[in-house]
Amino acid sequence: MATMNSGLGGPAGYGENVFSSSPKAAGNADDGSVEINVTSVFGAGGIEFFGSNYTSIYLNSNGTISFGTPFTDYQTTDLGAETTPMLAPFFADVNVNSGGEIYWDVDPGSNTITMTWLDVAPYSGSGGNSFQVVLTSNGGGDFTVEYIYEDIQWTGSGGSDVADVGYTDGGANDVLLDGSGNASELQNYDSNDFDGGAGPGTYRMEFENGEPVSMDGIVDGTDGADTIDGSYAGDPDGDVVDGNDAIGTGGDEDLIYALGGDDSVAAGDANDTVYGGGGDDTIDGGAGSDTIYGDNNANASGQAEIPELGRTRCR
Repeated sequence: MATMNSGLGGPAGYGENVFSSSPKAAGNADDGSVEINVTSVFGAGGIEFFGSNYTSIYLNSNGTISFGTPFTDYQTTDLGAETTPMLAPFFADVNVNSGGEIYWDVDPGSNTITMTWLDVAPYSGSGGNSFQVVLTSNGGGDFTVEYIYEDIQWTGSGGSDVADVGYTDGGANDVLLDGSGNASELQNYDSNDFDGGAGPGTYRMEFENGEPVSMDGIVDGTDGADTIDGSYAGDPDGDVVDGNDAIGTGGDEDLIYALGGDDSVAAGDANDTVYGGGGDDTIDGGAGSDTIYGDNNANASGQAEIPELGRTRCR
């Protein structure tokens, strides 16, 4: 189960800003929006999202964060049909008048903006959902976004559509996460593996120059001593071990470059190829017919190819 970030101050520990009692840029506590200035975290240039820079964002009650304009709609259509650029951690008909609250925290010290829907109720029906969005500035308008799901008890409001999850530029670029629009899968979001190396219940995506960073199927280490296994999240493109994102036919056939440092590599399932790189590395091929090289290249420094090997220590 994922655990939301807390200890942020305010009445519930999720920030001092409270949605229901804050002035609205549009709408009201049920279907409303508040504007958040992001320049203290992102600088004067703001945050870049699909080719445009924004010095503020809009936190919308119905499970979205929009760019350029408030968005007060509850879910009446699919996310791909919307014309407003937005992040949608849980686009559904939330009503804090019936239960729960929305908080946010702006922290220049940690370069983060954290927005939390805490035990929020549906417009019609019962239950409380707790989820969170964390935006982390990486400089120059670039950012990391995390959707964190602690508890999902409802997936739609009365007869309305099941929640959509993903993001859109308001045009042709629409991304829906696995399970979006599927009630049974949404209820398991707090333990879902989103294949991003962020752990159960957490979806993570990097944006550079306003665009989501596409994974290239190669898991890269750093020049330091890395532990590269199923929990490794250090690849700059977001590739992970056994994340069904590899370039092989089976999805888990990873190509791993450990690079420098004394690394520990656990390649996991399928037929992997691992290059230890420099340093004193420990490599566990795991299941499958693996090919392991101690250095950066095949036959470099006299290192021989070792097929179908479970574990080896390479110097």
